[in-house]
Formats: sequence, structure tokens, C-alpha cells
Amino acid sequence: MDSLFENKYIRSKELVKEVTRSLILKSPAFIVLYVIMALCLIINIWSSAITGEYDITILVYVIVFAICLAVIYMSNSSRIIKADNELNGGQPMEISSVVTEDGIKCTCSNGSVNDIAFASIKKVRSTKNIVFIVTKAKLSYIFPKDSFTKGTA
Repeated sequence: MDSLFENKYIRSKELVKEVTRSLILKSPAFIVLYVIMALCLIINIWSSAITGEYDITILVYVIVFAICLAVIYMSNSSRIIKADNELNGGQPMEISSVVTEDGIKCTCSNGSVNDIAFASIKKVRSTKNIVFIVTKAKLSYIFPKDSFTKGTA
């Protein structure tokens, strides 16, 4: 079967951080939390302007929330890179994907191969630099737009 698109990239720490930002930190659940925290902070500031009293607990909640986001972001990125290095003998993971009329075949440099049928794709999302494919099995596959060796994003 002739390939329609081919994509080959090395999963670097920068790429993993961008994926983490896009999939986790910009997810609808986190956006709702951002809005709630911002509203709490604004209401607290507005209330303190009227009453002259400022509730420090809201500020603490916002700071703790920001710290938790930073920890999630850094630990997730580090965990993925560490797992890649362990699985691939200390080398960064190189991933090659081929899209045909039958589906998508992803091959990793450690020898693992994943075949994705088009029917199993649940969601496709695109950012400035990456195309994300999420399957019904809740697996995410990424295609950096600048890594296409055949076809375009």
C-alpha cells in the first residue's frame, strides 16, 4: 500500500513540553479551573476595595494552584523523557509514522509498532506545531508539522 503521509521525529524534551502544554495545561478542565481562580481573585480584590479587608486565603489558593501546574508540567515532561531513555537504551526515542489508506503505522526506535485503524480515531486536534490524534483507547499520537517527510500537515 502506498503511503499518503510520512512523519519522522525524535521525541525531545522541548517537544514533550509542548505536548504537555497543549494536551494537559490547555485542556477544557484546566481552562475552567483558570477561569474559576481568576474570578475568585477578581472578586476578592473587588471585595477588598469595597470593605477594605483582603482575604489572603484566596491568594494562597491561586499561588498553590500555580505551583501545582508547574509541578505537573515539569514532572510529566521529565517522566516521559526518562521512560524513553530507559526503553531505548539511553538514547532519545525516534518515532516514524506512515499514513496509508488503511490506517496509521507508528514505529519507535526501540522496535515497538502500533497500527491505528482510522475507525479507532476518536479526536484529531491541531496546534501551531503539532497534529494530535487521540484513539478510542485513550492513546495519543503526535505528528510534529515540521517533521513530515512526505505530504504536509
